[in-house]
Amino acid sequence: GAQGVAARLPRNARATPLYDNCRLLSPQGALLCNCPRRKVQWYVARGLAEVVQSEPTVVARLRFQPAGSGREGDDFYLAPKKNQCVVCGA
Repeated sequence: GAQGVAARLPRNARATPLYDNCRLLSPQGALLCNCPRRKVQWYVARGLAEVVQSEPTVVARLRFQPAGSGREGDDFYLAPKKNQCVVCGA
């Protein structure tokens, strides 16, 4: 059954976290979205953003005014995501 499969899986089935929970800010400092580390690196490599905090969470501020406001004000999408399985809790 399903319990047997879950019991045989390693406690931490992923080698790397699914969510990096990096934060992308507008030039004014408003939180636009949570994003993967590779997206922050993309913006920084092109000079479009600067890292303003690197530990414990990477936070980058855009150097340009974006066309939209991202997920600003939407608490569900702006909340950090847990790197935890919703089925087994690993």
